[in-house]
Amino acid sequence: MTFKDVAVRNFKGSIRKYVSFFLCNSVSILFLFIYSTLLFNKDLKSSPKVSEVISKVMVIPNVVLIVFCVIFINYSYSVFIKGRKREYGIFMNLGMSLNDIRKLIVLENVVIGFISIALGIIAGTVFSRLFFMITASVLEVKELKFSLGIKPYIFTLGIYLSVFFLSIIITMLSTRSFDIINLLKASRISGRNRLSKPYVGILGLVTIIGALVLLCIYFRGDGEVLLKCTIALIIGIYLFMLQAGQLVTFLIGKNKERYNRNILLITNIKNKFDQTNKILFIITLMIIVIVFISGFYLKLILSAESTATKTNPFHVAFILEEGKNEIKSEAIEKIIKASNNEVSGHKSIEFIESNGELIVSEKNINQAFNSSFSVDKGNYLSLHQVEALDEKGKAEEYNREKNLKHTGILSEFKLKDIVFKLYFNSPGYRFNDLMIVNDEDYEKIREYSDIKKGSIELYNFNDWKKTQELVYNLNKAFREYNKSLKLNLEDKSYVLTASRIGTYNENNQGAKAMSLS
Repeated sequence: MTFKDVAVRNFKGSIRKYVSFFLCNSVSILFLFIYSTLLFNKDLKSSPKVSEVISKVMVIPNVVLIVFCVIFINYSYSVFIKGRKREYGIFMNLGMSLNDIRKLIVLENVVIGFISIALGIIAGTVFSRLFFMITASVLEVKELKFSLGIKPYIFTLGIYLSVFFLSIIITMLSTRSFDIINLLKASRISGRNRLSKPYVGILGLVTIIGALVLLCIYFRGDGEVLLKCTIALIIGIYLFMLQAGQLVTFLIGKNKERYNRNILLITNIKNKFDQTNKILFIITLMIIVIVFISGFYLKLILSAESTATKTNPFHVAFILEEGKNEIKSEAIEKIIKASNNEVSGHKSIEFIESNGELIVSEKNINQAFNSSFSVDKGNYLSLHQVEALDEKGKAEEYNREKNLKHTGILSEFKLKDIVFKLYFNSPGYRFNDLMIVNDEDYEKIREYSDIKKGSIELYNFNDWKKTQELVYNLNKAFREYNKSLKLNLEDKSYVLTASRIGTYNENNQGAKAMSLS
């Protein structure tokens, strides 16, 4: 009997094992491909009706999927190889060499990998359009165009082949320790955890708790915060699951009498954990994604409108300043007119910038908001535009402002008081802190040569939910004008719009896009 005959007979005899392993690989490729088509879709990134945050948010399910596929493929592969070890032992007992075993492993896996890729890619190509249509419907943007480029194929094949070949290489290296007796007993031997430290499990538990606490405190629909917490959560769960058996043994083992009395039960529990920690991790990860994070998305969707209204008193706000966004008013009016959404209100507040500080006069802000600020000469009011701050937070802000050293002409001014109230949207958060000064002081500062003059433009429309295209076109015009400037991260947001529809879509569309994962 030739090597080829052995391989063919072996395949026929183990068809069930091959099919299950093949399906695991194909399903992984299918989901990787489907989500990559969304990740690399140009229309999803550039459509004026889709929030800019969507492209960042769509990275998260791909990260989760990559981790899932790495573990799932690796686990299914290890189960497949472990189930075959007894057969390898029989072959070696019948005279097959270790090189022949290696050839058999490579041949089997190359065939399975090739067929899995073919089926997974074909199925992904067929179903990706349906999934894209569902995504467009969920986001309530039916104008999105489906497209298939080369990137989703490269991305999917790159991830899958990296994991698959790494698993084969590890198996090839492990064949050096193959011997007939251990191979024949492989199915009855408990899996061995190379990293057997209970403190690793405790570290994983602390990481899980820390990620959940940070998510609850800092998550406000920000994709970056969610991504970092998700990665930390995945790492924490993996470390905890990896050492769960050892951790149970460690905790129970502190009581020697109880440990000795239940040693068989404890050993059995530890072995079961060690054998199933990877599949438990996969199941736990799925529960976390489906239940916990989906709960966050549901909360964001339900509160999207109220949050957007609360944090954006005006529908659209943007700055026009010397050196930044110096677009003529005629061009702005043209963009607004093209949106076919009638303006119901417009306020313009002049400000000046000195050494990074934004300053307004008491007259300008009082006229805009019917307020009654009054500031003596040589003093200033600090306006902190925050939604809500407890007394402790206000005290900390007061101490910080009191100890703050202003430079240049502003060093002569003294703090009169701090006002905590949200009056208008803040592009890039720089307008969260404003200095309000006396009218005469304002005119005096305004005459200095290093002062930059500008205005904050505040607009309301008849229907703010139809301003997404307007916001997109304004941001496009601002980016085009400022493309030659070297802006830091804060200024890149400062020169764009702050809009109610932007906040609404970040929460609503972002959460809906993530709920599809």
